[in-house]
Amino acid sequence: MTYGYREIEMTTDCYGEFVGVGVCGWIDLGKEWRPLLATEKDGINDGPARDALMEAVYARIEPLLQEVDRFQRDLVIEGVALSLESMFDGVFEIDTPARRKRQKEPESRAQREKEEGGSSGTESLEQAEGAKTESSRSASIIHIDPSSDKGIGGLLTWADVHRKDGKVTSVHVLLNEEHPHTQAAMLREPINHMLLVSYVAQAIADKIVTLHDETLLEALMPGGLASLERGQEDTWRGSVVRALVDRVRLPQ
Repeated sequence: MTYGYREIEMTTDCYGEFVGVGVCGWIDLGKEWRPLLATEKDGINDGPARDALMEAVYARIEPLLQEVDRFQRDLVIEGVALSLESMFDGVFEIDTPARRKRQKEPESRAQREKEEGGSSGTESLEQAEGAKTESSRSASIIHIDPSSDKGIGGLLTWADVHRKDGKVTSVHVLLNEEHPHTQAAMLREPINHMLLVSYVAQAIADKIVTLHDETLLEALMPGGLASLERGQEDTWRGSVVRALVDRVRLPQ
């Protein structure tokens, strides 16, 4: 925020509840603000006027903040997804909102081209359908989705297991996008990312131990069950979490 050549202050107050990573700009105050400035022109002395200014700026940039927030959230979830791929070594297909969106885009584009009568549309549609069919062959899948704090009951992460004919078909993981740890991970710090991954591993381990589901553990970690010592429930839970996290490649 500037007044003439003077820098009044730098602030993120106009971001409201958003993290606003990567969003920046400047406000050049007009002459009518001069009576409201500090003597050294290094701040605004009128609190209500400053608050009104922040609210006005927020109203203008809210759509941008929402877009950036969604992008950062998708990056966080994609980062967790990559770690889960490393953790489970291809046993599970990992599904995220961003990946579902990317899968739908070529299908929609191919459908439009087909309706317009373009020859390439048929080929693109066939390719999209082929990719969809190939994806559906995966025996098991882990879905990762964001959730509000209320929707997840105040938890950071939550996991549920779906089975058919006694076989694990999918694991659904919810990640609290409103939790301070998730917000911190949006700043792209590796330690925050690994913290989220460990919480996801904890949620999955809790489900394995609570259900006493050795079949699920075998599905997640082929051959890994023999390396775990079965003891008290809490001890086994810790062993499962450690075994899962140790399989994750550290971010560079």
